[in-house]
Amino acid sequence: PTTVTKDGTLIVNSMPPPLPNPLHNEYYLLRHGQSEGNVEGVISSARSLATSEKHSLTPLGYEQGRESARKLLECIEREGDGGTAEAKRRVFFYSSPFARARQTAQSCMDALMDDGANKEKVDKLNLDVQTDLI
Repeated sequence: PTTVTKDGTLIVNSMPPPLPNPLHNEYYLLRHGQSEGNVEGVISSARSLATSEKHSLTPLGYEQGRESARKLLECIEREGDGGTAEAKRRVFFYSSPFARARQTAQSCMDALMDDGANKEKVDKLNLDVQTDLI
């Protein structure tokens, strides 16, 4: 049960049924790296900019995204959320449409797959990193 306003905003009229318990998924949130907007002191969250490349990551922001891969693997290892010998644990990346978010997710994903130490840990934890950004 939803309503759509004239400007296309979707309004949920009631809560969905409760989720099954226990859930078997783990979720980790990643904040975007430094963006050009951050450097300029601009808050750029207007919907009109969502698919724009305006306020992309700076080189430092890209490196912050890559560094987040190591931290993500540390969290997964600490929480014991790796896969088993029988089944790999799939890792998906979901992102907002803003360039800074997409680029941060992509840089984290890249570092999981092309950094030697990270790749070893991905294999050790038996993770299956999905390479399509959702």
